[in-house]
Amino acid sequence: MVVQTRQAVAAFFNVPVQKIHSKDNLRKDLGFESLEPGFHSFVAFHVLAARKVQTQSFLFNTGGLVDIGDLANEIQRLLDGFKATDHDDTAVS
Repeated sequence: MVVQTRQAVAAFFNVPVQKIHSKDNLRKDLGFESLEPGFHSFVAFHVLAARKVQTQSFLFNTGGLVDIGDLANEIQRLLDGFKATDHDDTAVS
């Protein structure tokens, strides 16, 4: 998850992924507050698309995020929530 999150952050900033590290501070290093809500939406949708998860509406908690690793964990929480609500309504006989 961290690798895909780093790739999405790099795509957002249009920089090589090697410039984005999991311990980069979202607020101090990346100016997170001034980029919200577009930043987290772009990154989350990018990761979900890479995992072939159909985009849905979601709630995203940015309050406790400090670094890219935290952002990856929050995106994983979203993904886990989508998996938990994903079900097949077809009847099997």
